[in-house]
Amino acid sequence: MEKRDVSADLIRCIGFCFLISNHFLGNTNLYTIGFFEIEKKALAVSIIRSYSLVCVPIFILLTGYLMSNKIINEKNIKKYYINGLIKIMGFYLLTSLFTAFYKNLYFHENIGFWDFIRATLKFTLIPYAWYVEMYIGLFLLIPFLNILYRAIETKKMKNILVFSMLILTALTSVTNIFQFNSYWILHPISSEDYTEIIPNYWLSIYPITYYFIGCYIKEFKFRIRKRIIFFIWIITVLLFAIFMYYRSYGSNYLIYGEWQSWGGLPVTVITVLVFLFFIDSEKYIPKFMVTKLYKLSDLCFGAYLLSYVCDTFYYTMLNLHVDYVSMRLKYYIFLVPIIIISSFVLSYIANKIFLFIQNIFKNYFLNSVAKKIKL
Repeated sequence: MEKRDVSADLIRCIGFCFLISNHFLGNTNLYTIGFFEIEKKALAVSIIRSYSLVCVPIFILLTGYLMSNKIINEKNIKKYYINGLIKIMGFYLLTSLFTAFYKNLYFHENIGFWDFIRATLKFTLIPYAWYVEMYIGLFLLIPFLNILYRAIETKKMKNILVFSMLILTALTSVTNIFQFNSYWILHPISSEDYTEIIPNYWLSIYPITYYFIGCYIKEFKFRIRKRIIFFIWIITVLLFAIFMYYRSYGSNYLIYGEWQSWGGLPVTVITVLVFLFFIDSEKYIPKFMVTKLYKLSDLCFGAYLLSYVCDTFYYTMLNLHVDYVSMRLKYYIFLVPIIIISSFVLSYIANKIFLFIQNIFKNYFLNSVAKKIKL
């Protein structure tokens, strides 16, 4: 049995913390008010967004890192699909049921049975469930992505593969974001129409780019000192934050530009730096933390889905009691840890319920099979 990688568990937990950090800005409406209303705090908002945007990509990159050596063939692919999909969809259904109950109780939405079925199948009942929809597609492709990656025999060709994927999904985030005239350069919020230099048709396949980057890092270990990676990480975050500040200056905060998309080059670079900094860090993790990280890591998927409940509960109260949006930023340092802990607690309860249901189903199924065999 392959030894569990505790640094991977650490990365999963850190990714979840970044996710809650990123949601803070949206749920407190800091993106929706005029830039000059938060001008003194806008750079802080940019910095938070800059380092928090790795939250989604780092999970996909980690998937590539952990799954790249998995041998999935004709003999075990059926088991891979059935076990994986039952776990993903089963837990998703449980958290959806919990969320529907919460919405009916807290927001009086009156979600009926068929409303629940439709919203669950569309992945809209939990607004954060778009990630589940994306991950299911990636999960189905993993056996074939691994075959493709392993079929490439030389490092040079694998370099070309990763580079080609970056061209398709990341390069436009630094080329197709400008207008080439002097007025626009001084007033970037005057227009959101940009000059398209290279085609951007393939942007949405960024999960495959991150998956292959994870495979590549797993195979070819990067021997770079942690302090150097950390220094480059901080500098990159600051430069990215300053650029976001510049692009939003004089208007509402711009959050939909290609330069800050999940697959954009700045986010890709920061994601890789964060990953390289924390991977292979077992010797820095105290022994008493290892088991705790195992358990927390296993709770991250549920914590992510159930963080919607925590977000709506806590941010509704914050926004109700703090009228001025610009004043909400100071609650970041208190509210983000509270939501992280609350989400893990809910996920722990949900996991216990899921395991209980799973054991009942397994026992019933096995007993039924045993009786049929005897007959």
